[in-house]
Amino acid sequence: MNLFHLFCTFCSAFHMKIAFLLCVTARALFAGLASAGENNCTAGKACQPWNGDKPCSSNQNIDFRLGVVDPKTGNMSAVGFCPVVDTPQMFNLTGMASLLHGEGAGSDLNLIVYGQGIGKDRTGNNSNSVLYATTDKCHDGSVAVAKYLVVTMTMKAGLYAYESDLSNPTNTGFAYTCKEDQCLLASDAVCIGPEGKKNCAECVKKDSLARFQTTVWATYNGTAHENFPFISDSYNPVYFHRFSFDVPQMP
Repeated sequence: MNLFHLFCTFCSAFHMKIAFLLCVTARALFAGLASAGENNCTAGKACQPWNGDKPCSSNQNIDFRLGVVDPKTGNMSAVGFCPVVDTPQMFNLTGMASLLHGEGAGSDLNLIVYGQGIGKDRTGNNSNSVLYATTDKCHDGSVAVAKYLVVTMTMKAGLYAYESDLSNPTNTGFAYTCKEDQCLLASDAVCIGPEGKKNCAECVKKDSLARFQTTVWATYNGTAHENFPFISDSYNPVYFHRFSFDVPQMP
């Protein structure tokens, strides 16, 4: 059992409302946004923290989209979710790394969160991305694919804040799950990404890429539209790792 699964057990044992976790499995759709019927997001009722006209309140649905860019065509492959603001939630992405099935050395995929671009291009700029998969880390032709990712969304009165038109949302984006080359959530994982921005990954045979699952954990910081503070960041699994190592263990 790795630390990520231990975290869920810890939450349940201490009655930390783990029932509020929403685990969603989504197959990667290679033709746009995934949606199943009408909901608050497809109906345009969800909040959008990058959009000044749609600030986020606690317990409101939020427009949450993840995507990877095909290195050959430049096309975006995306999945969309409709989670509840400030509720600890996990999302399982399946098959998104299969874009690298036929690729050789030097091929990467980056994962982006829609709406986290720079201030002057919030939905078109992809600079706030994270390395999601690479052909350059593993042996025997395997692809290293991110296994655990943590996304933090920090808001002020329900909206992202920007230091300038050229900056990404303040304290928003992927919180890195490796310390140097040690995964904080699983002892058997490899780490991918540039120095100081590495995440836990697993070496996956190319014929298994379509079935491989990545767990994305979403947390919230700051305040809602009504200025109530968000609390879900206390459930961040990276914090649990620190707790598990900082507290003396029972004999």
